[in-house]
Amino acid sequence: MKTFFIAAMTVIIVLSGAFVGYGIYLNQVSSSYIETMMASRAVNVRGIRASSRDIRPEIVLDHISLQTDWAADVIAQIDGTIREFSIARGQEVKRGETLCTLVNTDIALQISRANTDIAKAQASYVQAKSEADRNRRLAERDSISKSELETSIARMKAAESELSAAGIALNQLNQQKGFQSVASPIDGFVVVIYQQAGSYVQRGAPVAMIADFSKLVFRGQIPDEKIKNIAPIDDVFLMPMDMSFLSEKALDTAFKSGFNENFVVKAKIRDIAPPMSENAPLRVVSWELDNDLGLLEPGLYTEVVVGRSDAKKTSAVPLGLIGDMKTPSLYVMDSDSRLALRNVKTGVYGGGLIEILDGIEEGDVVITSGVEGLEPGTKIDVTLEDY
Repeated sequence: MKTFFIAAMTVIIVLSGAFVGYGIYLNQVSSSYIETMMASRAVNVRGIRASSRDIRPEIVLDHISLQTDWAADVIAQIDGTIREFSIARGQEVKRGETLCTLVNTDIALQISRANTDIAKAQASYVQAKSEADRNRRLAERDSISKSELETSIARMKAAESELSAAGIALNQLNQQKGFQSVASPIDGFVVVIYQQAGSYVQRGAPVAMIADFSKLVFRGQIPDEKIKNIAPIDDVFLMPMDMSFLSEKALDTAFKSGFNENFVVKAKIRDIAPPMSENAPLRVVSWELDNDLGLLEPGLYTEVVVGRSDAKKTSAVPLGLIGDMKTPSLYVMDSDSRLALRNVKTGVYGGGLIEILDGIEEGDVVITSGVEGLEPGTKIDVTLEDY
């Protein structure tokens, strides 16, 4: 009986061990199968094929304050009362155009007196000249002394001088009469009117300010790497603009027609300090904009793009795919259809694209999205997109 019990227990223990061993085997087989299946499973991502593109190098300026290149006060040349203004603030004016009229009643009286003085001086001169001519004839016949002749000639010259002085005084008064019309010295815009109709102004007082908007200027600090992106700096640059860029007007002027349309302004660098030949993290750059059409006004503009006028054909990818610009890298698909992170060397950028100088060849698949949480080496299935 005891022998039978021991045999039974032995069979049970053996069978139990067999079942446990078989379970472990099945678990290992299942794990290996799952790992194999996972290894062969490809994660869906999106990507592009690197290709040559036209890049127009550009930089974005956070804000610029456009100022007029030339502005001046229009000064009253005589004392007088402003009768009326024929212009309004913000109005465009041409050189010589009348801005306002001054009234000075004293000038009219002084002109009348000057005309009377000229008439008297003219009569005195005619009489003195007649006497001198007569004495010359008498002197030729020795009928008068030499001193009498010289005296008459002196009186004639004095009368001539008085007549000339009276004529000069009248010309000056007529010039002052012309100053009653205050005119613009240049083509430009009326940006300030200092006086009001009916106000009395003295000679030398400012009446209005006229600004020439044909050239606008601005200056500011720009990081060296940005300037180098659009080098060489002696080029003509393009600035796509519209009025949505304007955040605050510097001068109180009215907008001209056509401001709602997009347009491109030509710009050039007037000065840069320190010069590009010297190493510097920041440079102070002075710009000049061609505004002959009057499409821009002085004011504060934000997020302004400045780009070169010429394009460069080169291998490029979207700028947003580059991570840290100091250590640029891209996710790519390697030859085994697996995800890889590749260091690259970049060049110029513009229009949302960046030049790839090294690390990526034309035709390589660059991953654009879907890599979040994935490790390099993960098998991927790429859906290609255009860019």
